[in-house]
Amino acid sequence: MLGNYFKEFPLIKRSVVIELQGVAMAILGGKAKISVGCNLQSIEEKIEYLQEQINELKCDLEQESKELNEKIDRQSKEINAQIQDAKATLRSLESKMDEVSTGGIKVQLFGVLLMVYGAIAGYMA
Repeated sequence: MLGNYFKEFPLIKRSVVIELQGVAMAILGGKAKISVGCNLQSIEEKIEYLQEQINELKCDLEQESKELNEKIDRQSKEINAQIQDAKATLRSLESKMDEVSTGGIKVQLFGVLLMVYGAIAGYMA
């Protein structure tokens, strides 16, 4: 027991080793498209096959461009809606600030009456 006490004695300095490990992960997603080709013999068949490939690539490019434009339009509509909400909130805050800083006619009239009363009371005293 005494030996364990001395081994665990808190005033004895012990070296501590800290080991850190890190992990990095990247995830990408995309669309995959598969096409099947054939073994062509004549030059005309090869040219026709290549022309079909070019046409398919043009269609794919147009489709992706259309999807990107739709996504951009959707994002811009969402951003415009958020901007309009922010503007409405800002207008509301401005009106509240104007109302608080200037007050109504009753508050202003009360202030003027207090000034007149203070001037009269100061003159009488």
